[in-house]
Amino acid sequence: MGGTGMRIAFAAVILFGVLSSSASAQMWGGAEYLYFSRLSGSSAPVTTGPGGLSSLDSGGTASGYRFTIGGYIGQFEVEGAFMNIENMSDSASGTFANPLSFDSPANDTIAFGAGVPVTHLPLSSGLYRAATYAGSGGVGDETTEVEFLQPGATYQLESFTDIRSGEVNFGTNRNLNPWRVGIGYRTFIIKDGSSSLFSGTFDAVDITGGLGVVNDGLSNEALVAAGYQNVTSPDGFDSAGSAGGPDTLAIFTDGYARNELHGAQLTGAYQLFPLDWLTVELFGKAGLFYNTVQGTVTEQLIGGGPNDDSVYQRSFSGKKHAAAFAGTLGLKGIIPITDYINITAGYEAMFFSGIGLGSRQTEGIETSLTGTQAYVPRTSNSLIVHGGTVGLQLSW
Repeated sequence: MGGTGMRIAFAAVILFGVLSSSASAQMWGGAEYLYFSRLSGSSAPVTTGPGGLSSLDSGGTASGYRFTIGGYIGQFEVEGAFMNIENMSDSASGTFANPLSFDSPANDTIAFGAGVPVTHLPLSSGLYRAATYAGSGGVGDETTEVEFLQPGATYQLESFTDIRSGEVNFGTNRNLNPWRVGIGYRTFIIKDGSSSLFSGTFDAVDITGGLGVVNDGLSNEALVAAGYQNVTSPDGFDSAGSAGGPDTLAIFTDGYARNELHGAQLTGAYQLFPLDWLTVELFGKAGLFYNTVQGTVTEQLIGGGPNDDSVYQRSFSGKKHAAAFAGTLGLKGIIPITDYINITAGYEAMFFSGIGLGSRQTEGIETSLTGTQAYVPRTSNSLIVHGGTVGLQLSW
């Protein structure tokens, strides 16, 4: 359940003990099954140009659960709840019809010709930094070549979101009026990750004078200058037509963000149809939160083929504090089975802004005027999760 869930559970136990000790108190508890999906306005470009791809921040469904316990005395009530939804995930795969270039569009035009469609890695990629490295005129100079994966390279995209929440709310008694209002404390833990894997035959086309000029590949010096650390075989990657080629290259990029939100929220509900056999309730929650975001970015380059087993990696991590907003809006139907047992079913949506998403963390890599790189987690993203609920409620 984790630290947050344990704190909420402990508060609920205290609540149960306090209320059950009063002769005038009434308690209720419930369990719900959740089936939710993601929407996001924060999708990031994974590749650009013709055949460009975007991150999978929308789509993906997952099951979850929510437990609730509460009680009221007189005109007021207290309610605690714990919710968990794991692995709202999505994936996609396919093939690039065009070259996948690591270089600048200007050099691509020289290498492939005007009007030839070329797909690009984003400028935040370490491979772009390596492919445009000027070196000192030696083997590290990459400005005379265009580095790319040949047409037919494959891609795999994956993403996931986990949401965990605990809350305690104090408000007016729901049995006395068709409306109720309250205030409470709520905490969220939102984990979000996004990854891409591109695999194909590496190549480099010279733009100044043919094969044999400079290095005919992507040198170890340029890769190290771009911030990569060599794991095995520090010999870079050779072009398909050179003596050391052909090399295959797998490019893996992973972004991850963990958001921990703590704050106060306002709650409200109104019974639209308070009938004997059915009650339909409109409810909402909204609050401001203090968000601690821990983010990471990892890039791996894995060589293959008969002459290469080079592996390079660069990684960044950081923490940032920011303000965030979270709100919930939903409808719930309550059908009484007996005086003490209700069946519930409904739909709700949760909106978050000011959080970090995994797909946007590569944008947090910044380069100073001296060429050094630093990473600050991105926290200006938004997310919507929505879906249906069905549950059982007991009162005593």
